[in-house]
Amino acid sequence: MRMNRKAQIVVLASGAGSTFAAIADACGAGRLDAQVSALIVSRDNIGALDVAKLLNIPAKVVSLNEFLDRESWDQALTLEVAKYNPEWVVLAGFNQLLGHQFLCRFEGRVINTHPSLLPKYGGKGMYGMRVHGAVLQAGDKETGITVHLVTADYDEGPILAQTKVPVVSGDTPESLAERLKAIERDFYVATLQELVSKSKS
Repeated sequence: MRMNRKAQIVVLASGAGSTFAAIADACGAGRLDAQVSALIVSRDNIGALDVAKLLNIPAKVVSLNEFLDRESWDQALTLEVAKYNPEWVVLAGFNQLLGHQFLCRFEGRVINTHPSLLPKYGGKGMYGMRVHGAVLQAGDKETGITVHLVTADYDEGPILAQTKVPVVSGDTPESLAERLKAIERDFYVATLQELVSKSKS
């Protein structure tokens, strides 16, 4: 990668696009020395597509429902992302399990964030309020955010960074989620910037 070229990022999303917007905004503000080349989403009519249109970032829908099987979808997703030759593929609320072909093509370059201190409360089916509910049920005094590399197994990729968030008396899954969201995007951006900086050094 040439020193004068910004790192290229492709974002994968499945929802409203708030994390995607935070990443794109950080790039525009210079807090993240990268450029979002494209947004790829897993379904149509979602907020992330509106964000991409507003920011003039190319966007593409690659929906599993349009393919006969997951292998065909995985191949199409791989080819679509590969068009942009990204240094990093960043998951921002992407709700589909990535397949073998995709993970082989972009091995060591696919990043995700999870709302717990992995390896606690990770794995298949552990997302959103399920994670926060499990933290409270266990009586943990702290939870947090983990940024990790994506592998074939849910939430089991190498951990890149973690930050702790306290659990307070009277917390509900909803209040815990809000406390995490308040810092998650900035923490994600900061971790991505560290990765970008290291890759250029």
